Amino acid sequence: MLPTLTPIATQLAATPTGPLEYAVAGAGTPAVVLINGAGGPLAGWGALFNELAPDTRVFAYNRPGIGRSAAPDRAQDGAAVVAALRDLLAAVGVAPPYLLVGHSLGGLHAQLFARLHPAEVAGVVFLEASHPADLALDDLQPGPVRALNRLLRGLDGLSARGRLAEVRHVRATAD
Repeated sequence: MLPTLTPIATQLAATPTGPLEYAVAGAGTPAVVLINGAGGPLAGWGALFNELAPDTRVFAYNRPGIGRSAAPDRAQDGAAVVAALRDLLAAVGVAPPYLLVGHSLGGLHAQLFARLHPAEVAGVVFLEASHPADLALDDLQPGPVRALNRLLRGLDGLSARGRLAEVRHVRATAD
């Protein structure tokens, strides 16, 4: 039988990026910062968030365009994602040091955060995280799969939100 998950209580904080949705609980250091994969909502961290909260401070958030967070107003490359995260952490009073936990695309963001702000990072945990070299995998796909991927990316890019979405700026993040 699966355990019953307690929903994560979220709040909104004003940041330069606009209102961002987040959850924070517990006390202690380092603060565990949970960084979602592409488009993943913070609710996906439910079991881990609730498990960690009795032992340390834990923080999760929805990046721009996810959940109740404001839609992005600029390209969501890694630099923009890291800047928005730092602004949000400061706005809600979650101080370093941070233990960054990155899942999937969140792994690239965690790695970039650690490279840009090493004095703020106690450690990084990668959970099925993306690697910059993963971008080369698309080149190994059969021609019809590559064509379908290009078509889907093009359809996603028809909206302003799609053009600004983090999945369209993975190469810049990896670089």
